[in-house]
Amino acid sequence: MIENNRPASGKYEATPKLAFGLLLAILIACTIPALAAHPAGSPVPAAPGTRSDGATTSYIPLVTSHYRDFSPEQSRFGVNKVRNAIDSYEVYDLNAAWYVTPAEINPPIPAGMQPVLLIHLKGIDPDRITLALAPIVAGNPGRLWLVGNEPDRVFHQDDLTPSEYVVYYHNIYHFLKTEDPTAQIAIGGVVQPTPLRLYYLDMILDAYQDSYGQPMPVDVWNIHNMILNEHPTEWGAGIPPGVPDDVAEALRVSRSVSDNDNISIFQQQIWDFRQWMADRGQRDRPLIITEVGVLMPVEWYPQFDRERVRTFMFAAFDFMLSAQDGSLGYPGDDNRLVQQWAWYSLDDKFDPNTWQGFNGNLFHPDTLEITGHGIDFSAYTAGLR
Repeated sequence: MIENNRPASGKYEATPKLAFGLLLAILIACTIPALAAHPAGSPVPAAPGTRSDGATTSYIPLVTSHYRDFSPEQSRFGVNKVRNAIDSYEVYDLNAAWYVTPAEINPPIPAGMQPVLLIHLKGIDPDRITLALAPIVAGNPGRLWLVGNEPDRVFHQDDLTPSEYVVYYHNIYHFLKTEDPTAQIAIGGVVQPTPLRLYYLDMILDAYQDSYGQPMPVDVWNIHNMILNEHPTEWGAGIPPGVPDDVAEALRVSRSVSDNDNISIFQQQIWDFRQWMADRGQRDRPLIITEVGVLMPVEWYPQFDRERVRTFMFAAFDFMLSAQDGSLGYPGDDNRLVQQWAWYSLDDKFDPNTWQGFNGNLFHPDTLEITGHGIDFSAYTAGLR
């Protein structure tokens, strides 16, 4: 029987990410006037930092720092900034080489951490969005760009049907590549790579082919890897916009709150997504996961305490550092399944006034002090020298 641990108020909402729309509106106003099961017999994961033959990996991370000497393993780690400017925090000991942030002209580079620029799409005219991006791309050569945030998430995030999303993606991709041929473009991350959301991604690929007469160009595949319920009116990830009702009913997964840190589901979703990529001729593309974490706030669910979050955090990191497969993994990274990932989050928090916020924040956004989760994150990455 599936639990329903939804709060009494009926609310369980994603914390709104820092709005890119306001920045876009300002810039536009100034400019216009003048993203199968683990196959039997797959290789046993290698030790972190080594290839299957025991040699040291030669993988060059997608996001690299020119300001600090991170180890190859540390270079895979990032964080997802939510509330304050990242240079508000003492992030050096995190040993994370990159962070996700809404696109801006001069993003900070604290402790050598490189920005990955997220372009929020909701509420912005797809034919005018490049006007606002022009000054931003000029100041950020060679960056990795994420086109959208959870377009499959209705209301709370970008909330776009496949046919709507591909217009944004096409316009932004070709604009960025024209302005900066060294830019890397990643698809917006779906909430979780479940069968329902893989169907949504298939609809995106089909819509792009139908609209533009060619396959959708994706430099980097990007997902979030949360573990949530899928139902149109209950807690969780909801139903992706544009997916037919009968398909959604057939494919959606039912999960309980206690599944949110289920490491087996977490791992299986990665295997499933890499299988999906391989089946669509995308195996030769890197995979990044820009949101990894435990969402259930401890204020609602005391069982998700620091120890439980740490157990999941370390198990997830162990898996992503080491999991390889000779038929599914990225050939440029010794067949590893995942190339880089970002913990969610750096500085989110539960707000009892709005009933919003998630678990796992590494720093407290009010006091700016490191949390127990941040200490655990730092302890793990410090061991990767």
